[in-house]
Amino acid sequence: MLTRVRDFLTRFNAQPGEGYKPRLYQYWQMLWLFIRHHLSPTEYNLYEFGRKGVRPAQRKEYLITAWAVREMRPRLNSRLWEPVLRNKILFNQQMTRHKLPVAQIFGLFHPQHGYCSGGGQLCGEADFAQLLQGLEGRDIIIKPVDGLKGSHISRYQVGTGGLLVSPQGDRPTWAEMVEEMSWGNGFLIEECLENHAEIKVFNASSLNTCRVVTFINKEGNCRVLFATARFGRRGSVTDNWSAGGVAVGIDLTTGALGRGLLLPQYGGGWLECHPDSNQPFVGKILPRWPEVMDLVKRAAFSLPWCHAIGWDVAITPKGPVLVEGNGQWNPSLGQAFSGGLLTPELRREFQELGLTVPA
Repeated sequence: MLTRVRDFLTRFNAQPGEGYKPRLYQYWQMLWLFIRHHLSPTEYNLYEFGRKGVRPAQRKEYLITAWAVREMRPRLNSRLWEPVLRNKILFNQQMTRHKLPVAQIFGLFHPQHGYCSGGGQLCGEADFAQLLQGLEGRDIIIKPVDGLKGSHISRYQVGTGGLLVSPQGDRPTWAEMVEEMSWGNGFLIEECLENHAEIKVFNASSLNTCRVVTFINKEGNCRVLFATARFGRRGSVTDNWSAGGVAVGIDLTTGALGRGLLLPQYGGGWLECHPDSNQPFVGKILPRWPEVMDLVKRAAFSLPWCHAIGWDVAITPKGPVLVEGNGQWNPSLGQAFSGGLLTPELRREFQELGLTVPA
């Protein structure tokens, strides 16, 4: 509880500047919106509600994350099918069944129930060593099957004899790796996807992905609500915004990038270029963007019982590849760039699906 209070207070910051309301008024408004509508201080600042001229009617156009967690996600996404999005093995199998591109899984390590995709068990050091020896010369990703927000993800190159080398030069032994993987529901060993050259220039250490949110209405029509690109920071394996990565707005029609944005706890502020590589964002056209849009819509129709899904897509030299599907996508990631999602049309479509948005 104390940690949560401290975390709240670190984000409880008013914005200074000529275009903003007095700081004392911002603090009062931030606190009132949190108590009354559960709007977090982070959302308040991301949506720039502290600017002069922002009216209450404009605030009602925004999906509040707390409401989305409590009401929207359970209503829009079937409890029977949503686990397919949470379990990376089920997700991979579902997408493969529908002939949609995903990363190749080599095996699931678990002390009792692990297995190799090509057959045989993957439960101990000898099994793990045998698998790696067959992957010599390849780059692999190891991650928990039920992991969230890029946590506990590691990248390695498989060297001679199956020995592992991390991007930082660490050389963990097989026994050390087995010990690290002997908790939870198991760890996936899968191929390491490669960024398209035009994506890699922003940050080479991470797989930089696009988060594209699809919505299927009651009539079965699918459209994209928003899309953002995410770029990791130097040395990071993941691109997650919540872990310090840079999010960048995407024009849905053209695939053109806009400005980048860091979360307040990582420095905040708008960015014209990547803070490490200095590569400019604004105006850059993402490669193979029409293919990305086509892929996420086909993926959405493979799980029509889940009406709103955030798809993570990697753009590789061979084309876009699905990395994950998220029923627990964060509205603030898109609304920070495109404004409030709650158009009259979306409110109506939500109501047709039995979801009433607070007035």
